Amino acid sequence: MTFNVDQGSLSATTATTNASGEARTTLTAGQQVVASATAGATTSSTVTITIRSGPIVMIMCAPASGTGNCAAVQASTSNNTATVLFTITKPTGSSSLRTATLDFGDSTSQSLGNLAGGSATVTHTYGGPSGSTAQPYTATVQATDINGESASISTTVIVTPLAARPQLIVTLSATVGTVVTNVGQPVTLTATPATDGANVASKYEWRFGDDATADTNGTSTTHVYTTNGARTATVTVTTTDGRTATARAEFIISGV
Repeated sequence: MTFNVDQGSLSATTATTNASGEARTTLTAGQQVVASATAGATTSSTVTITIRSGPIVMIMCAPASGTGNCAAVQASTSNNTATVLFTITKPTGSSSLRTATLDFGDSTSQSLGNLAGGSATVTHTYGGPSGSTAQPYTATVQATDINGESASISTTVIVTPLAARPQLIVTLSATVGTVVTNVGQPVTLTATPATDGANVASKYEWRFGDDATADTNGTSTTHVYTTNGARTATVTVTTTDGRTATARAEFIISGV
């Protein structure tokens, strides 16, 4: 028996019938096929074979804020993370899905249901790199349709390292107060980091110039001096991203 098709390919174009009079071959095609079979001088009527739809899903990724794609998402300077937005779509032509799952590529995942509405949006936050090399992640959608057929699609998310920060600059001012009898002369010290460090300073280390020290989280402190003379106070500011800067202020204590 000879098999005839107008599209696709056959595993064998001829086959011998078995004891039941059946001959078999396998058709592979991506579109509708018209087929027939010929035995000797007789050709069968044609049979139209339609292609059953399979599962189809698409995925897009964009930074949660700003524009562009996920090929280079800048890690946040405040916590070294990057948040992105995934859009997963079941296009027209896909079979009905039973389940769909988004694997973020960082050992976490989220169920998307059956995407009956056609699409879903998912926000996810990735950890940034610990060093100077970008951190890649592969996000994958796995879909299974009502016929048990599966399909998957992936996209890459690359989180780039923290941007280099400029050198931190800080200034220190001293306000000398009125002497308090039997107590001493108070001096208020105020540190002013440059704008780039003002919101991320984590520690202020004060050295008052008379062997006394203090550590604070605030930009200002007051110290009482109990002896007269010239003094030099310093402050060292440390930011959350590891930068440091030191400033000094000179003043005179008198009348104690």
